[in-house]
Amino acid sequence: MLKVFSYLLAVIPVLIFVKTVFFRRSGVLKKAAEDFDRNVGYLSKAIVIGLCLLFAFFIVHKIFNQ
Repeated sequence: MLKVFSYLLAVIPVLIFVKTVFFRRSGVLKKAAEDFDRNVGYLSKAIVIGLCLLFAFFIVHKIFNQ
């Protein structure tokens, strides 16, 4: 079992090298991924801001309607 594990451990650098050399992202795909990440970031910020505003409205509503 230890021998198999050591072989697998030795193969990992070779697999990483092959992946980086032969499976690079194209420029178009890289740009699309960056745009998607940026848009997801904007969406997550909008959701957080919306939740904060909703929470603030809830607190103000509870304070003034007692």
